[in-house]
Formats: sequence, C-alpha cells, structure tokens
Amino acid sequence: MAAALRCHLLIGPPASGKTTIAALLAPLLDAELFSTDRIREELYGDSMIQGHWHEVEERLHAGVQRCVAEGRSVLIDATHARRPWRLAFTQRLELARPVEWIGWWLRTPVEVCLEWNQQRARRVPELVVQQFAAALNDRDFQPDRQEGFAALVDFDPSLGADLKADLQLEIARLDKRIAAARNREQAKELHGYSRLLDLERLLYLMQLLSRFPGLSAGDATTRAELEAICNPLPEGSMAQKAAALLAQLRGECYGDVEALEADLLWLQSQGFLDATPTQQPLEPPMAPVELSEKNLGGWPPMADRSVFIRVFSLLRHLLHHPFDCEKGVPLPEHLIAQLAGVYMPGEASTLRKDVERVLTPYGFRTRNDNVRHGYGLGTAVLSAARLREVHQVVSQAAGRLGDPTAQDLLAELDERLRWGGVLREDELPVRVFANRSIVHPDLVRRDSLAVPEQAEKLEAAIAGGQRVLLERFSDAAEHGEEPRDAIRVWPLQLLFHNIGWYLAYEDDAIGHDHGLIRTERLDRLALRQVESQG
Repeated sequence: MAAALRCHLLIGPPASGKTTIAALLAPLLDAELFSTDRIREELYGDSMIQGHWHEVEERLHAGVQRCVAEGRSVLIDATHARRPWRLAFTQRLELARPVEWIGWWLRTPVEVCLEWNQQRARRVPELVVQQFAAALNDRDFQPDRQEGFAALVDFDPSLGADLKADLQLEIARLDKRIAAARNREQAKELHGYSRLLDLERLLYLMQLLSRFPGLSAGDATTRAELEAICNPLPEGSMAQKAAALLAQLRGECYGDVEALEADLLWLQSQGFLDATPTQQPLEPPMAPVELSEKNLGGWPPMADRSVFIRVFSLLRHLLHHPFDCEKGVPLPEHLIAQLAGVYMPGEASTLRKDVERVLTPYGFRTRNDNVRHGYGLGTAVLSAARLREVHQVVSQAAGRLGDPTAQDLLAELDERLRWGGVLREDELPVRVFANRSIVHPDLVRRDSLAVPEQAEKLEAAIAGGQRVLLERFSDAAEHGEEPRDAIRVWPLQLLFHNIGWYLAYEDDAIGHDHGLIRTERLDRLALRQVESQG
C-alpha cells in the first residue's frame, strides 16, 4: 500500500478569512492550492459568476486527483459548509492513493464575518453568510472527525495577531492529535456501514422509503411531493429512483446507484422491507478488506458493530410496531423489554440518546414531537393486523358504496399489502355496509365525476379550496331548478346518501359573500376545469 498523503480542506462561511489563511497555509504545507473562486474566474471570466457547479466541480476534482496521483498534497479553499460537500472529498472522491484529510474549520464569529464582508471588494449577500454559518453550527451535521477527517483543526483568524505562527503551531500538533484519536478508536469492530457516507446513505434511503413506499406516485398529492424533489419523476429500478431522489434531497454523494442496490438487498435480507415482524438477529455486512484504506479518518459511533446492531434493531422494531407503548410503563423501559437482548435493563438513557441522534436528525420524526404514545417512522403508523382491517373497510366502501376514489386506493392498497405479505387470500370482512350504490363506476360516462380519476381531481380541488367549472349532463333527470349550463362553484364535500354519492357545493355568487349550498349526484356532473389559486 502506498504511503498516505496528507491533504487539506478549508471550512468556513464566506468572509471568514479563508483566502487569507489559504495564502499563508499552502506554502507551510507545501500544498497545491485549489480555489473554487479561481476556477470560476478561469471558466467564466469572473469569480462572482456562479456558473454551473458541475463544471466547477469537474475541474476541481480532476485537479485534486491529478495532484494526489503525482504524490502532491492539496489545499482546497471553499466554504464546505454542508456535510455532503465535505464527504464528496473525504469519502466519495476516488483517489490513486490513501489520503489523510485534515479539516481546517475557521470558527470566525458570524458578526465578524459580516463586518469583514462589508470591507471586501467582492461582497456576498448577508443572508448567504448567515445561512452558511448556521449550517456549520448545526448541532447534528456540523463538521466532525467522523466525516473521515484524520484531524479537524478549530481556528479563529479574528483572534490571532500572528496568524502564520499560530498556523505553524497547529501543523506541529497534527501528528500527535491524529495518533491519539486513532488509539481511542482501536477497539471498534468495523462492518460494511462503518463509514459515515455509507451509514447516512442507508439511513436516508430508509427514511425515503418510509415516507414514499415504493417510490411511486399513486395519487396527485404524492406525485406533487415527489415532483417537488425531482422533476420529472425518475424512472428505472428502485435503486435508480432512490439515487435521483436522494441526490436532489440530501446531496449528490448519496446518489450512488450501485451502492443503493446493495443497500436495498441488505434491508430486504434483514426484514426491514417486510410487513411481518421478524425476530432474527440483525447482521450487518462484513467490512470490505480495503475499508481502512478508504477511511484514514474518524468513525461515527455506529461504526462499531454492536452499536449499529442496537440502533438498527430499534429502527426495525419501530417500523414493524409503530407507536408501540404500554400504558403506565415509561416508553424506554417498554421498548427495552420488547427488544430483549438488544438493550440491557437500565439502558433507558442509551435508548433515548439513540433516538435523539438518529430518529430526529435523519427525518424519521419531527423535532420536539410528543413521544408519550411511542414512535412512528414515516408512513409506518399501523400494525399489520390493523392494516388488514383498513383494507376491509376500504374494500367495502369501494365495492358496496361504489366510492369512485376508493377504487384506485383499494387497488394500490391491495397490491402493496400483498407485496408485504400482510393480506391473506382467505381474509373475510368483519364489517359490511347495508346500503349499496346504484351507480357502478364502470357503467357511467368516462368524463363523469363518478369515475375515480375525475373524483380524485375534485377531491384535490376541495382540499385546495379551489373553484371549479362543472357541467351537468343534458340527459340527467331534473329535480327542481338545477342549473343546466356550465357553472362555477366552490366544491365543499363528497357525501354518500342512501343510494349514491353526491357533491355538496356552494354557488359562486358574484357580489355576495356566500352563495346557495346545493347537492348533486356525482354521475350527473362532469369536471371541466379546476381554476388555479390566486
């Protein structure tokens, strides 16, 4: 194995003194200096022009890879304010030889950054300075040795009178700091998800799947949420869809299709993707032979095999038993009893810390959420038995009441529950509706509101408080003084009454605060337009 090369990242918000420190530090380290501002100037003629990040990144990565292959150290001058931007170098970038990454975190107070920003010829908007400073001080995702840094140096350029001497002193301390940190981590039993990049990719994948099961849009609301992340919606295998969504949502370093395919296989093998609970002991993948060469820096707490098994066993239990709790028993103690052998009695504080470090930071639950009733992960809010009951109720509503929107919901629910092994072929309904709709969706006009696709659009308009243009079919029976032409109304609610589904709506009464409330059977109406809000 080639000797490790020491390379360096500057970290800090705009106007924190990075350019000044870079000019002093590069010759002290005998390192090639790379600056994103300089690359922008080379590409676009002006460092203020942001241009296309992929073009800047491609040139930056190519330069770093070339220097490392030649055995030359590098110093990269950029904000590196967000974790994915740092991981892109410390754990994602393929290099020709092992590298010890040193992070130089400029802890310049934000008020000093704002003051220095005003003195610069090239000013950055104050909001950008504040946003980047806030990202660097995020309690859960601030720079940390676990990101793959052999050492992380805290340095405040606003305090030193002789910056060069202070930097020389920090350089002289590096060897001892790195050796001490490695000695503290020797006892860790590594596994396939020990690197922070691999661990976070797995966690983000699980959170994505818990929020959007199947990564597909079966309804308009889910489609809109997915399109807000990635538009157009990604296609291909589950791993390809996940890669596109995670790259946009969390950072490009997490969008590795090949690695995500392996992650999905591991989740499947360990029972995470099944609705039926499993008691099998959780087994992380073996650590690759080259793992220690890939990461010459620090490790996250879950890099240790026993800690990983403990935390992921808790996650799996919560997916299978959402909101698991017992009245009168403190929640941590109840979960410890359910996870017999995973947590030892008396480890309530350990379980609480695991929740604080994983469930909230990685998006499985809302910060400061009330946890008296247990934890739920994403869409995992009901047990398998209760899901079967929900299926029976929806099946009755769709079949006997002829609910147009329930038809599509039933088809998707039926498919997913069978995939997960929740639904049994011999399941008998425990509830039956007495009334039956006289209108069958297959026998009405395709533009009728009784058709599932049209009814779904109407429901979205009701939820969004949007006015719609309706048309009453000319061959429909007349009752009273219903309007015959196209009408603009405010849809209020869908109602089932005796034999069929009705729309309750309010007339759009021009010049008046309120119009007349009317009801009309869905199969007699067509939706011609949903007006945009505002």
